[in-house]
Amino acid sequence: MLNFNKKREIKEMLYSKIVIGLLGIIFIFIANGTWNVYKKASFASGNKNVAENSLNKLKVREKILTRDISTLKTPRGVEAQVRNKFGFVKKGEEVVVVVNQDKANSHNKENNIGYSSGWWNKILSYLGKLYAGIVQW
Repeated sequence: MLNFNKKREIKEMLYSKIVIGLLGIIFIFIANGTWNVYKKASFASGNKNVAENSLNKLKVREKILTRDISTLKTPRGVEAQVRNKFGFVKKGEEVVVVVNQDKANSHNKENNIGYSSGWWNKILSYLGKLYAGIVQW
């Protein structure tokens, strides 16, 4: 019977409100620590991805710069850079400007004195496009 009473006293003590409250407080501290570790791990993972992307961009840039440096080591490469950057030309060379045909036509129409944008010209233009569509069909 004594053994049964001791077991009962131990159970009463373990299931008392004080012990359960202490276990609850310990659980809260452990859960808080676990949550903090999880937040730090996810932050570190995000930083790792950003760092990897940055590293890849830097490697691509390094390849480009290495290629540019090797080009500049030759006299032809130096000449090409000076021509592109500063617009230098050799004696006797001339500059040729190539104009886009569509831009030239629109510029000529705007500056043409006989060109009118009235309603009659719009109708004729529409009929011309309609006729061209029928002919192609």
